[in-house]
Amino acid sequence: MTQTIKDDDFRFIKNKLLEYVKIIFDKYGNYIDNAHKLNVIANLDNLLKWNDGKTISFLVRDSALYLPNQAYSVFEQLKKSERYGIRKRKYETSQYLKVDTTYNDYINEVIECGLTPTEYFLESLLHETMHLCGSTGSTPLEEGINELKTRELAQGRKIDIAAMAYPKEVEIALMFQKIIGQGLMSQLTFILPNEKYGFLESNKGVEYANLYTKVSQMMATKSRCSMLGTGNPYVKASQYDKINYNEEKELIQLFIRNSENGPIERRIK
Repeated sequence: MTQTIKDDDFRFIKNKLLEYVKIIFDKYGNYIDNAHKLNVIANLDNLLKWNDGKTISFLVRDSALYLPNQAYSVFEQLKKSERYGIRKRKYETSQYLKVDTTYNDYINEVIECGLTPTEYFLESLLHETMHLCGSTGSTPLEEGINELKTRELAQGRKIDIAAMAYPKEVEIALMFQKIIGQGLMSQLTFILPNEKYGFLESNKGVEYANLYTKVSQMMATKSRCSMLGTGNPYVKASQYDKINYNEEKELIQLFIRNSENGPIERRIK
């Protein structure tokens, strides 16, 4: 891949990133810390950088989004598949909140629709720009909430995204959103990790704060097999397939049943 092509890709993605920053501030700006917004605005020229590590994952660090340079070599390998480019990519915003997809499904989409590295970057750009704008993602549950809010925003604005990342985490986020409400979940998305408990306790009660903390901790324990370090998409998919959040779903469902039956007497600790 020539440097000229990469430079062109970089400029294109950077322009889209700046566009998405405006869209996110317009939608969620009231929930984003003013100091963080000012920091993003002050660093508009340096929001995008290359990550030269051996990973296909994106990284948000030190007020910048790092694109995986490794994607170019990975896509050269994917192009060798006889299925590469056999159909056209279709973006169906009405399906963005579905959670029955897998990473293997996305790999098949990438191959069969003949995606380029630029298109791969673009499909995940809104999700990553959400992080850049202050949405937290240090735990699996936070990633699920970030992806949920990304999909809702993309659905409302008709933005083309992959809508296939973190399906298991998005399912948990959707369940939690049902018990605290969409508006409160949007606020929670941009609350700092160490302030989420107090935010939920103040706005919903200690039972809700305990439930969130318990579920988040359980999910984090099960996701210790981090997928961030691999440059092999099939390895990443295999690692993700091993994660199971059935216990967490049962805990939330129990909470919902107790809530429907009257005052919550059983506290989650």
